[in-house]
Amino acid sequence: MNKSKLFAIIISSVVLGTAGIVYAQTYSAHGAGSPVLEITKPAQPVSSIAPIGAQRVPFTKVDLTARGTDIQVDEITVIQTGFANDDALEDILFLDSDGEEITVPIVIPVGTTLHLTVAANIADDAEEFAGQAPSLTITNISASGIIYLKQD
Repeated sequence: MNKSKLFAIIISSVVLGTAGIVYAQTYSAHGAGSPVLEITKPAQPVSSIAPIGAQRVPFTKVDLTARGTDIQVDEITVIQTGFANDDALEDILFLDSDGEEITVPIVIPVGTTLHLTVAANIADDAEEFAGQAPSLTITNISASGIIYLKQD
């Protein structure tokens, strides 16, 4: 590989960011046994660069805990919020704690937590996206229970 090609690959890397959840309802107004999806924000992936063609690059993490009853998550809305063209990311994926891809709807048994990572595959031909910094943000979660965003 010549130096000019190596330079293009490094310049074509994508800087990653993290984001959080912006949706919540009040938890204290509902009694014990009510179906509640508790959302917490664990330690986030460290911002870094991602080479062209990188697969399953983590952007943001969220923990989803079912309280009261089993909870079905019907929809998770994710948008690209960073300074980047949408084509810089080929696919947006949801991964479990083992790094396995999962699809919505998701059933979370009562008393258990799903450690969810929002990841993406970086475009194979990303030279036109050099210097861009995509970020993925969860903007909405639709579930069979009350949504509670737990603030630390």
